[in-house]
Amino acid sequence: MVTRSLHYKLGLATVTGTPVLRAGCCGWCMGRSSYYRAFNAVELQDTFYDRPDPERLSKLRSEAPEGFAFTMKAWQAVTHPGTLVLREHLVYCL
Repeated sequence: MVTRSLHYKLGLATVTGTPVLRAGCCGWCMGRSSYYRAFNAVELQDTFYDRPDPERLSKLRSEAPEGFAFTMKAWQAVTHPGTLVLREHLVYCL
Protein backbone atom coordinates (compact mmCIF):
# COMPACT_ATOMS: atom_id res chain seq x y z
CA MET A 1 0.00 0.00 0.00
CA VAL A 2 1.31 3.45 -0.91
CA THR A 3 0.94 6.02 1.86
CA ARG A 4 -0.46 9.50 1.26
CA SER A 5 2.90 11.17 2.04
CA LEU A 6 4.62 8.90 -0.48
CA HIS A 7 2.04 9.95 -3.08
CA TYR A 8 3.11 13.58 -2.69
CA LYS A 9 6.82 12.76 -2.83
CA LEU A 10 6.41 10.70 -6.00
CA GLY A 11 4.14 13.23 -7.69
CA LEU A 12 1.20 10.82 -7.49
CA ALA A 13 -2.34 12.06 -7.42
CA THR A 14 -5.48 10.09 -6.84
CA VAL A 15 -8.10 10.10 -9.56
CA THR A 16 -11.23 8.15 -8.64
CA GLY A 17 -9.24 6.28 -5.98
CA THR A 18 -6.47 5.13 -8.34
CA PRO A 19 -2.91 6.51 -7.94
CA VAL A 20 -1.78 8.44 -11.04
CA LEU A 21 1.83 9.41 -11.75
CA ARG A 22 2.15 13.05 -12.85
CA ALA A 23 4.94 13.93 -15.28
CA GLY A 24 5.75 17.40 -16.58
CA CYS A 25 8.36 20.10 -16.98
CA CYS A 26 9.20 23.38 -15.31
CA GLY A 27 7.59 25.78 -17.75
CA TRP A 28 6.30 25.23 -21.27
CA CYS A 29 9.05 23.53 -23.28
CA MET A 30 6.85 23.40 -26.42
CA GLY A 31 3.55 24.79 -27.65
CA ARG A 32 0.75 24.26 -25.15
CA SER A 33 -1.41 22.00 -27.31
CA SER A 34 1.60 19.72 -27.93
CA TYR A 35 2.55 19.92 -24.27
CA TYR A 36 -0.94 18.89 -23.15
CA ARG A 37 -0.70 15.79 -25.37
CA ALA A 38 2.78 14.86 -24.08
CA PHE A 39 2.42 15.52 -20.33
CA ASN A 40 -0.24 15.58 -17.63
CA ALA A 41 1.30 18.31 -15.39
CA VAL A 42 3.34 21.53 -15.56
CA GLU A 43 5.16 23.70 -13.03
CA LEU A 44 4.45 27.41 -13.50
CA GLN A 45 7.75 29.01 -12.57
CA ASP A 46 6.86 32.61 -13.41
CA THR A 47 4.80 32.68 -10.20
CA PHE A 48 8.12 32.90 -8.34
CA TYR A 49 8.80 36.37 -9.77
CA ASP A 50 5.30 37.84 -9.72
CA ARG A 51 2.13 37.15 -7.82
CA PRO A 52 -0.09 34.67 -9.68
CA ASP A 53 -2.63 36.43 -11.90
CA PRO A 54 -6.05 34.86 -11.23
CA GLU A 55 -7.26 35.63 -14.78
CA ARG A 56 -4.23 33.93 -16.34
CA LEU A 57 -4.61 30.90 -14.08
CA SER A 58 -8.29 30.65 -14.96
CA LYS A 59 -7.46 30.81 -18.69
CA LEU A 60 -4.84 28.06 -18.34
CA ARG A 61 -7.30 25.87 -16.46
CA SER A 62 -10.01 26.38 -19.09
CA GLU A 63 -7.73 25.41 -22.00
CA ALA A 64 -6.16 22.40 -20.26
CA PRO A 65 -7.60 18.92 -20.71
CA GLU A 66 -9.59 17.24 -17.94
CA GLY A 67 -7.28 15.91 -15.22
CA PHE A 68 -4.28 18.09 -16.14
CA ALA A 69 -2.38 19.31 -13.05
CA PHE A 70 -0.66 22.64 -12.40
CA THR A 71 1.93 23.31 -9.73
CA MET A 72 3.33 26.73 -8.92
CA LYS A 73 6.60 27.91 -7.49
CA ALA A 74 5.93 29.91 -4.36
CA TRP A 75 6.18 33.67 -4.84
CA GLN A 76 9.58 35.00 -3.76
CA ALA A 77 7.89 37.27 -1.23
CA VAL A 78 7.16 34.07 0.68
CA THR A 79 10.39 32.16 0.06
CA HIS A 80 12.94 35.03 0.08
CA PRO A 81 11.55 37.80 2.32
CA GLY A 82 13.66 40.92 2.65
CA THR A 83 15.92 40.47 -0.37
CA LEU A 84 17.03 43.58 -2.25
CA VAL A 85 15.44 42.50 -5.55
CA LEU A 86 12.18 41.80 -3.79
CA ARG A 87 12.17 45.18 -2.01
CA GLU A 88 12.75 47.00 -5.30
CA HIS A 89 9.94 45.03 -6.96
CA LEU A 90 7.52 45.73 -4.11
CA VAL A 91 8.32 49.45 -4.10
CA TYR A 92 7.70 49.53 -7.87
CA CYS A 93 4.37 47.68 -7.45
CA LEU A 94 3.18 49.97 -4.68
